[in-house]
Amino acid sequence: MLEPKVIDVTELDTTNWAAIPKYNKSYFDNGKVKAEGIFLQNFKTGWWVEFYESGKIKSECSSVIDSNILIAINTLMPKNKLESRDSVLNLYDGFWKTYHESGKLESIGEYKNGVQIGYWTRNFENGNTHWIGQFQNGQKTGFWKVLNKEGGIQERGNYILGEKSGFWKMYKNEVVVKSGEYLLGKPIGVWLIYNHQGILMEEYNYDEE
Repeated sequence: MLEPKVIDVTELDTTNWAAIPKYNKSYFDNGKVKAEGIFLQNFKTGWWVEFYESGKIKSECSSVIDSNILIAINTLMPKNKLESRDSVLNLYDGFWKTYHESGKLESIGEYKNGVQIGYWTRNFENGNTHWIGQFQNGQKTGFWKVLNKEGGIQERGNYILGEKSGFWKMYKNEVVVKSGEYLLGKPIGVWLIYNHQGILMEEYNYDEE
């Protein structure tokens, strides 16, 4: 009589469980959720939400993992250095929102492979806009406008390669108090200085310094 053959079923399972995304939650000491989202091979990926300890949403964002970087990191960096590996690989990708603890929107914009792109807006806690501007490859570019908490304009002008460039105006109580040109972050040429009533008080030539 033939004896039954014992088969180790684990040998039949060829599933690469490490490559399967897993939903994860972390918690504050008070038991409330601190963050939730998808992990893939111990790294954040996909949509993630972070919370304040009060339970209100702190941020919403999407992360992406570069597969080429993942292979290199897994090969060169020990798995017990997860925190270091995580900081290298967690690239924000897609729309990003942050919130004040009051629940009002703090900032909104877009990331691409870990760098800011496109138009971004940041708001004060009272809901008024703090600044509006554009990023290219993580650097400020194009027209920017900065406002105060009351909604009044503070300054406006253009950026090139992350530096103020071209003609800028500075305001106080909606009145221009200073105007002139920048070249890659440095003031150049003649700047005009006004009093609080908008009357010209001084001309200063930076080229003569």
